[in-house]
Amino acid sequence: MSGSVLVIGAGLTGLSAARELGGEAVVLEASRSVGGLCRSYTRGEYLFDISGHLLHFRRPAIRRLVGSLLPRQLVRHERRAYVFFRGKLVDYPFQANLYQLPEKVRRECLEGFLEAEDRKSWAGQVPPGDFASWIRYHFGSGIARHFLEPYNRKMWQVPLGDLDTSWAEWAVPVPTGEEIKAAATGDPTLSFGYNPVFFYPREGGIGRLAEALADESFRLHTGEKVVEIDIARRKAVTARGRRFFFEKIVSTAPLTELLRICKGLSPSMAEAGEGLRYVSVCVFNVGLSRPGPTAPHWIYFPGRTYPFY
Repeated sequence: MSGSVLVIGAGLTGLSAARELGGEAVVLEASRSVGGLCRSYTRGEYLFDISGHLLHFRRPAIRRLVGSLLPRQLVRHERRAYVFFRGKLVDYPFQANLYQLPEKVRRECLEGFLEAEDRKSWAGQVPPGDFASWIRYHFGSGIARHFLEPYNRKMWQVPLGDLDTSWAEWAVPVPTGEEIKAAATGDPTLSFGYNPVFFYPREGGIGRLAEALADESFRLHTGEKVVEIDIARRKAVTARGRRFFFEKIVSTAPLTELLRICKGLSPSMAEAGEGLRYVSVCVFNVGLSRPGPTAPHWIYFPGRTYPFY
């Protein structure tokens, strides 16, 4: 079979690309269902998502698009998230709710932040390029030591000095000096971050979005895991032995896997792929036989007591 553009992977990225390409695209998905890590499944009476996915729209055009795909299905939620800190739940973001912390920790976090803010005004101070230094530069030693450093070490599984800060600029909210003082005294109006409000499908889980993207404007083949890509012959071979020819290719497969299955790459490129680092995520979905907690949408676990984050 052939298509001018071959898209590998029917997650949100692959499906969105194919939707834009229309009839030019052929999509190959290894799983039997679409969505990648943004899909839902049922077990008995339970509906599970593959990890947590929420919709928080930074661009109005994207919000309109998703609204058209899921008309009257999106429900608006105000975030109810917490940090499990020293045996109790503290409202998230941690830095916006210092008043809920033990007095000694609250004072350490407040003073550390104000010292860091004061240092920023010194001549020659330049925001650092690595995440470990970025945390201390913006938040000071207290917030860094009690939450941001242990939580991010647990989540990223690499030294924080190895991470850049391009993602942190929008994902980690940095309060002002006045806001941090309000956070230490208990201002109930303080709320910030990129997802204080989010949207989620009324029924069917987050997988409804991928299902809506998988329309009939392109050819979709599920259960077709690509095991070889011959660049010279512009041919992809699946585990079932089927061959798909293409003019161009869009891959959403993990980069390490993509480089491993490509024939015709230079030895240096293939070798470079073997050296790439990545973090795998293990997801446990648990169905309770009794009513569970209804208050939290999610909880952060920075402490060492628990292996999950």
